[in-house]
Parts: sequence; structure tokens; C-alpha cells
Amino acid sequence: MKSGKKSEKKSKKTSKKKKLSSNITTIILILIFLVGLSVMLYPTVSNYINQRHQSKAIAAYDEKVSEMKPEDYTKYFEAAERVRTVLFPPTVACRAQSFLQTSIKWK
Repeated sequence: MKSGKKSEKKSKKTSKKKKLSSNITTIILILIFLVGLSVMLYPTVSNYINQRHQSKAIAAYDEKVSEMKPEDYTKYFEAAERVRTVLFPPTVACRAQSFLQTSIKWK
């Protein structure tokens, strides 16, 4: 009788160990699957988020530009021209080209 009880206890212990190791293996496989899935989906999700952000930025910029008046444009163009002349001073070739363009305008 005692040997039957001992073998029953051993079989319960081994079945618990097998069940526990089976559960751990299943959890590890699920984690590996989720990591692989997230790596595969990252470009798609990232692209979607970036497109939404860019669309909002373009809409905000378009709204600001539509609210601008022609006077605002001229101020920005004059400021840009001043910065350009400071960063890139005119050379002889540029001066000649500028002279030709102004002389063509007068005709």
C-alpha cells in the first residue's frame, strides 16, 4: 500500500512540474510572438502616426497663410532678402546679373 501512495505522490509532483514547465514555455512563446509582431507592425504604425501629425501641421500652416495680408508677405520677403545679402554678399557676376535684370525691367 505504501508503495502505491509513494508512486501516486511522485506522479503528482512530476505532472505538476510538467504542467509548470509547459506553462512557462507557452508564456515565453507568446512573449516572443508579441515582440516579433510589434517589430513587424512598427513601420506601419509609425507611418500612420507621422502622417496624422504632418496633416495637422500642414493644416495649421495653411490656415496661418490664408490669414496673412499682402503687407505681411512683403515684410517677410524684405527680411529674407536682407538675410540673403548678409549671408551671401553679391559678387561681380551677381551684380552684372542684377544690373541686366533691372535694365530689362526699365525697357
